[in-house]
Order: sequence, then C-alpha cells, then structure tokens
Amino acid sequence: MRRFILILMTVLVLAVSTSFGQTTAVDYYESGIVRYKQKDYDGAIADFTLSIDLDSRYYKAYHYRGIVRFNKNDLDGAIADFTKVIELEPRM
Repeated sequence: MRRFILILMTVLVLAVSTSFGQTTAVDYYESGIVRYKQKDYDGAIADFTLSIDLDSRYYKAYHYRGIVRFNKNDLDGAIADFTKVIELEPRM
C-alpha cells in the first residue's frame, strides 16, 4: 500500500510540474509574433528576449526582435540582432 501511494504521489507531482512548466522558447516566440502584429512592440521585444533567454541559438527570435527594434528606430539593437541571426544561421 505504501508503495502504491508513493507511486501515485510521484505521478501527481510530475503531472502538475509538467502542466505548469510548458513555456518554451517557441511559446514566447509565438507570443512575440502575436504582439508584433498587434503593434505591441515593447511586449514583443520582451517575449522575443524571453525566447532567447531560454534558447540562445533560436535565430528566429533574434530575427523578429531585430525587426521590432528596427520599427522602434533602435537601429543599433536591430543591427546587433541581425548580426546574431547571420552568425547562427548564415543562410539568412
């Protein structure tokens, strides 16, 4: 009986932890795209930055963050992001 309860508790803990921890780099990237389309540029930059924080090699987040920064007239930030895109994915 104790073993069953231990197994049940382990399953419950795993189920709860995975259901709350499903925010990935792709999730933030997609949220950033939505915010960008809504012209919420500050929110988009925040989401793309979170995406990059979770996966520093996710070039698409750098690419769109560069676009948003360009739209905000942050040319130095845009150039830095576009340079990183080329470094990570030279075909871009």
